[in-house]
Amino acid sequence: MHGQVFLIGADAPQMGARHLKAAQQALEEQDFVFGPAHDGGFWLFGGKRPIPKPLWLAPRYSTAHARADFIDALKANAFPAPAMLDFLNDIDEAEDLAALTHEMPATRSPAQRRLMAWLRQMESDQTRM
Repeated sequence: MHGQVFLIGADAPQMGARHLKAAQQALEEQDFVFGPAHDGGFWLFGGKRPIPKPLWLAPRYSTAHARADFIDALKANAFPAPAMLDFLNDIDEAEDLAALTHEMPATRSPAQRRLMAWLRQMESDQTRM
């Protein structure tokens, strides 16, 4: 059995090592941690205690209620309130890409650099049309 587990969304490319470190540090004090998304969802969930399967099934995933539903389910099962990390925008629609440039870290991974170059190219192509 593992001491900690993290569920990480694939739709928050601005997330980096500092976010994971903050999540791990939060679990030193709390049983659970969320990386909240501005749209009501979450980009990370971490925990160090097992939770029952029905709790995992309770949230209305991919809606503006996902995070609140999950937190309500934790409370309903007598789990303590989770720690919260910084809010990030997750990328669900093309319009969400604009916010990404403001949240991308100054020191970027190779994948983040490629993504930003692709976004600049897409923006350049659209302005030429």
